Amino acid sequence: MQNEIAKENVDATIEKIIKKVDYFFGDRVNISEYDPEYDYPRVSFRISVNLYNYLDSFLIYNFGKISFYICGPNSSNKIFKVPYSEETFDELVRRMDDEARLRIPDKYLIEKGWF
Repeated sequence: MQNEIAKENVDATIEKIIKKVDYFFGDRVNISEYDPEYDYPRVSFRISVNLYNYLDSFLIYNFGKISFYICGPNSSNKIFKVPYSEETFDELVRRMDDEARLRIPDKYLIEKGWF
């Protein structure tokens, strides 16, 4: 698969994703953990992200695609899944932001200065 990450590049890819998410969201994000899996030839990982100090979510990379999940009280819901590429990653974080803002009260965002 052309979008698959080579096993030896997993940590570097995770670091790139974390840096891009952190750069885009700035003080509106907290990345708490990441969990790579090296089940050769398949490589996958999960990055836990708290957006706007309000919404728990995570990204999962698997088979050349990244899925964005938002955590609810009793379950997690997949919001979208896109092919992974560094060229389209800015669009991915914009979609994460759009989806998060839909689920966070405007009053909270205004109070924090993020509206």
